[in-house]
Amino acid sequence: MLALLLIPYAVALLFAIADLRGRFAQVRIPTPHLSSGTWTALSAALYVVQNGVVWWAAAHQADQRFPYSMVPFPILDMRSAPNDVLTVVFVVLATVQTYALLGLYRSNPARATIALGFAFMAAVSLCAPALTSFDPYGYIHNAILGRLAYTPPESPFPGEYHVIDLWFGRPTSTVYGPLWLPLVAMIVGGVSGLLAKLLALRAANLLFFIALLALLSASGLPRRILAVAALNPALLFQFVANAHNDVIAVTVLLLGVHVVRRSAVLASGIVAVAGLIKLPYAILGLPMFAAVRPVWRRVLVCGAAIAATLVLSWYGGGHAYLHSLQHYGIAPGPWRYWHLPVLFAAGVLLLVAIAGGRRYRSAVWLMPVIGTFGIPFVYPWYFLWGLIYALPRHRVLGHLLVGFPLAAALVQDEFRSPITLLVLFPVVAALLCLPRQPATLAERAA
Repeated sequence: MLALLLIPYAVALLFAIADLRGRFAQVRIPTPHLSSGTWTALSAALYVVQNGVVWWAAAHQADQRFPYSMVPFPILDMRSAPNDVLTVVFVVLATVQTYALLGLYRSNPARATIALGFAFMAAVSLCAPALTSFDPYGYIHNAILGRLAYTPPESPFPGEYHVIDLWFGRPTSTVYGPLWLPLVAMIVGGVSGLLAKLLALRAANLLFFIALLALLSASGLPRRILAVAALNPALLFQFVANAHNDVIAVTVLLLGVHVVRRSAVLASGIVAVAGLIKLPYAILGLPMFAAVRPVWRRVLVCGAAIAATLVLSWYGGGHAYLHSLQHYGIAPGPWRYWHLPVLFAAGVLLLVAIAGGRRYRSAVWLMPVIGTFGIPFVYPWYFLWGLIYALPRHRVLGHLLVGFPLAAALVQDEFRSPITLLVLFPVVAALLCLPRQPATLAERAA
């Protein structure tokens, strides 16, 4: 199984090579001429089904070494006992979600339709009955310990919070930045009880998600791109239902995008703020400086953002935080020989963007390796890391948002199996090798 993990890296490299050579497949996928309301309803219905599938799988998973009945929202964790049938169901569901987003993108829905669909899907997210990640519980762990999260004590948590210790199995340090600790403490500190804290995290993330949409709208993006962001089941599932904190850092970076034309220095500080929430964002936010002139000033503000992040990280987290960042390293194993070339390709494409060069669609799927942990894979919510890179080019951003559900399903830990690695990834690679087809006039305009 470990050898199969090389396949995604090979596909990612092929993706980048095909794109750089101008052979990125433009397979013309037809969609029926349905109303925007129909596509919105389909996306919403699929999201309800997705949450139902996750809940059923979490309640019936074979591996019961963790007391799932002790947590308010059970966590689907099939890594030790994968279910191939469920894997197929989930990936097919994600494929249909991506297809529905493609239809929605082409239908260009009205703002009222987007708002109504988003309100329904946001409510589903707040009430989602199960998770695919333990991260929200880990965030509560961070909030309770504060700065001690970098050097957690041996003594277990009391009462219902003891379940967090049972999941980790041992004292586990956090890898989040020193700004994240007071922020999450503020979010969950006003309520008591594990369930209330989880709901507070979801509510806060929903507010940040709404802010992200508002900033995208203020960027002058076409309404169809706002639609596939607001009605995207994968985004809502990862960043509201599962409450991953990346939506906070990305929203901060989007604020920097709006500031950079007026004050590159202030934008540099905003990038540092994002980096203090999660370190990789100090790098991932740098493409926003591509338009800063002259070049020496661009280099200066990029360097200032990185330097400020490092200095303030040391001041806020000290040696304990820097020691915990070893988790960002590349794990030993055969995949490191594939990880490094992919990391190099991602770094080169990021530098090209910072230099004001072309932004490639394939790069959005490479960005997650820039901040990967000591594991041989990436997490599905990491694909949001490509948003700042993609923002100036509407086609690249649309490609990221429409493809997000399928990409997330393919790398989801719980559904990583020989089926996805031996069948689905090679199919994607084969599509990339198809002859380039001419784009339509509308596509060229985008």
